[in-house]
Amino acid sequence: MKITTIAAISALCLLTGTYQTSGWQNQGASLNQPVEITFQHVHKGPYGTAVDTLIDAFHQQHPHIRVTAVATESGDYEGILRDLSTGSQFPHVVQAGYSYTQEMIDNMPIVPVEAFIEEENMDTSDFFPELLSLGTDKSDTLYSLPFVASTPVLYYNQDLLKAASIDPAKLKTFDDVRQAAKAMTKGEQYGIYYSFTMSGNWIVQAMIESFGGRMLDDQKEIAFVSPEGEKAVQHLVDLIQVDQSMPPVNESVAYQQFLDGKLAMFVNTSATLAALQREAEFHVGTVAFPSDSIHPRKIPVGGNGLFIMKSTPEKEKAAWEFIKFVTSPEGNAAFAKDTGYMTVRQSAVEREDLLGQLLREKPEYRTPYLHATEFTRWVSIPTSESSAYYIMQNNIIQALSYKKTALQALEESAEQIRALRPIKNR
Repeated sequence: MKITTIAAISALCLLTGTYQTSGWQNQGASLNQPVEITFQHVHKGPYGTAVDTLIDAFHQQHPHIRVTAVATESGDYEGILRDLSTGSQFPHVVQAGYSYTQEMIDNMPIVPVEAFIEEENMDTSDFFPELLSLGTDKSDTLYSLPFVASTPVLYYNQDLLKAASIDPAKLKTFDDVRQAAKAMTKGEQYGIYYSFTMSGNWIVQAMIESFGGRMLDDQKEIAFVSPEGEKAVQHLVDLIQVDQSMPPVNESVAYQQFLDGKLAMFVNTSATLAALQREAEFHVGTVAFPSDSIHPRKIPVGGNGLFIMKSTPEKEKAAWEFIKFVTSPEGNAAFAKDTGYMTVRQSAVEREDLLGQLLREKPEYRTPYLHATEFTRWVSIPTSESSAYYIMQNNIIQALSYKKTALQALEESAEQIRALRPIKNR
């Protein structure tokens, strides 16, 4: 998909007046020096290019501010937290996964965006309310604005499903998907892959909660050791060991198998859609993440919000102008088009000049929005070590290898995670 041009974004900005500033930019203008701020994010490759395009468009509208983007070396949210915890100087705008909102609030010097919103009497009703709430603490103070969102979706190779006479519209439950996967597994071709190690335990959480379980209880204690949790992990075990319809490989290998036409269905983030369509030589379709047909589907929201770090009033205001720009309908829609992420703005979905036409002409892009009423918080296990995620991953991998039962994998995960040091405020 062609990267949205700077001129196109800027034209929309000028046309709508969305990016008019608050008049503060003349403060310090006698020095004729732009206010310089840094923006730390996780995006690399085409996603990083989309970030750079957005920043260039911002510079055209805000010549008094210069934003330097810094992609964290590891390319993940844990890497940003590590950088923040060990660095001597904070960036001015930080991107953090929704599962880390509370950790950011508890441990980092943050300026709540609510203060700027109240000062400008800014209307936030255009944000998807389910996404806006992900930036709040227990008292409902808004600390961050949502930048992008994603959900796990089921991608399918239309050619392979058609050859097997499988209607993708009927892939509604885990069992529907399992039966279809068995039907399409033959020779070197596999039926399904759930990216269970993606972003910590994001997809595992979606499975456990869609089977009726929970990752944590109301007191933030581990709750995934349950019949529902066991059923979710056992489902993965059965796909690999019993049906042999899911390849025993890591996510990157499965991704390539899907592109090579050797994997019929691939459960991954909706933010992968644009990349898959660029690279695949077949039509890539999408359907909603499955349910168990008994419990309400629960979809942990992926993606990230933007935080302002404490610095100087001038730089904090510059950071706010940048966040307003990239979360506006125009700026946010441009990034969504370039990457496949969901926009966080309802009007961007509706407007033909933003995402309306794309969503109408390419229904595969509409699928993540079907989950909007089913969103739940992406859980971060509250320890001071990100290894909590990897502990669970490693135990599940051992279950998939028949070295443990599904229940043992969950029980030992819980035991090992509880032994980690509790998180402490910075």
